[in-house]
Amino acid sequence: MRSKIIILIIISVILRFYLLGIIPRGFSSDEAALGYNAYSILKTGRDEYGVSCPISFKSFGEYKAPFYIYASILPISIFGLNEFGARFSSAILGVLLVVLVYFFTREILSQDCIAFSSALIFSLLPWHLQFSRIAYEGNGALLFICIGAWFFLKGLKKGRFLVLSVSFFILSLYTHYGVRMFTPLFLIYLLISYRRIIVRFKKEMFLSFFLGLVLLFPILPHLFSESGFSRASYTSFLSDEGMIFAINEKRAEHIWSGQNNSIIHRLIHNKITEYSKKFIDNYFSHFDFSFLFKIGDKNPFFRTPNNGPLLYSLLPFLLFGFYRLLMEKRLEKKIIFAWIFLAPIPSSMTRLEPSANRIFIIVIPIAILIGLGIVSLWHKLLSRKSRYLLIMLGLFFVLEYFAYLDNYYTHLSVKYARETKIEVKNTIMMINRFSSNYQQVWITTGFGDYIYFLFYLKYPPGRYQKEAKLSLLDEYGFGHVERFDKYFFGKIPKYFDFSKKILYIASPDDIGLKINPLDKTFYPDGQDAFLLLDTEIIKQHYPLSSLEYKPINKDIYGNMIVDGDKKIE
Repeated sequence: MRSKIIILIIISVILRFYLLGIIPRGFSSDEAALGYNAYSILKTGRDEYGVSCPISFKSFGEYKAPFYIYASILPISIFGLNEFGARFSSAILGVLLVVLVYFFTREILSQDCIAFSSALIFSLLPWHLQFSRIAYEGNGALLFICIGAWFFLKGLKKGRFLVLSVSFFILSLYTHYGVRMFTPLFLIYLLISYRRIIVRFKKEMFLSFFLGLVLLFPILPHLFSESGFSRASYTSFLSDEGMIFAINEKRAEHIWSGQNNSIIHRLIHNKITEYSKKFIDNYFSHFDFSFLFKIGDKNPFFRTPNNGPLLYSLLPFLLFGFYRLLMEKRLEKKIIFAWIFLAPIPSSMTRLEPSANRIFIIVIPIAILIGLGIVSLWHKLLSRKSRYLLIMLGLFFVLEYFAYLDNYYTHLSVKYARETKIEVKNTIMMINRFSSNYQQVWITTGFGDYIYFLFYLKYPPGRYQKEAKLSLLDEYGFGHVERFDKYFFGKIPKYFDFSKKILYIASPDDIGLKINPLDKTFYPDGQDAFLLLDTEIIKQHYPLSSLEYKPINKDIYGNMIVDGDKKIE
């Protein structure tokens, strides 16, 4: 067993830490926010808004769970505020999860070879590798849920483990908002399904209930507050006004077609029927073949080009593993099926497309099914002297996996260079060389969020806390910072104040003029990424863009002003 664990750790560490601070080159605003808030806690004991040791971090207004931020304090104190420091905790959690999957699977199926196969697949799986190489809260959630499930299985034999099981399930609520629906549902299922066994441990269950309340108490007010439901309330289809409009439109179509029985209209087209249909469509979209094996997440930060979260070569093993688990007589198998069944429910409540991020917790049972399928198919084919088919599938997997690694390490940074903003760091370093000579620095909306400047400039948290001001939230539950210090974030104006020394960071699309900039950055394909301009350069090339020539009925962006309200031309 020890040698197998060592092998798993070595493979996991290599895959997760190799070029961790460099690949992926794109560094998301969420990663920067997690890292900077950890840095802020480290330096001041407060988050970016000046709240002392919060349980919920406001961030962009969507509120972030606390675990990953606090877990990142130590690595950032050691490695500094950089990509590697921000991602370190996620990579470590990913390695720990691989080892944990080994012990969890062995507890369920009592076969060491299946446990090793499942953990090995989990360590290699693109779905998990993608998310353990970025600063991502979900790895902490998955770790605590898996520990909770593992201790629950052990608790069916020795009651004292039930106390630890409930404790880790409760702690998972501190890791990621996405599991705050899944964890209670999963825990309730376990308690009901195995009630005849756990009733024998009355003392342990009472202690579990008491300790669970103690652990739940600090976060309980946040679960039912704005911070607990902010993001969910904006993304849920229950708050989608478009669905109400669709219901009314369908009712109107009955009337327009001459069917005036309003009772029938309302029975067929109402919130219950439409919401149910939307939920069912969303639920099954997570099991769509194209999503799982071909396209994957639409968010470029969560996907690799030409790959889904799963590999084609693993499909036969996944299906056979599912079949074998159905045939398994062990009572513990129900945990795997319940996990798979419940995992898509939170994501199915949104009005967004299926996401590898929101359904990330399903990756463990999928790895176990594949591991079970590999071992079972090996024994089945071996007994029939048909091992060559299995060898061919293995070779197919090796070739496909190397193709995936090529896509991840090479093509990802080129294909999604613009979407993942890989030139943000270089651009900020370029800006920093010039900014001291200017009164203001104006950054185009296409560049990225304010958090990148806080992160890469290592802006003093104590100073920013006095300036932090978030705008009203948009339709997806995110706010924006319009300015701090000398930095302004917004659309590049059409009319400029040439009396001030202002430095502008613009994309080529923002400036419809042929101007020689002070400096610029490039994408890997050689195209211009961002241009560095100032008022002097703009004045020389386009003097008519001065505020002096701005029509009185227009604002600096060229929008018409009517009675104080803006009307876009």
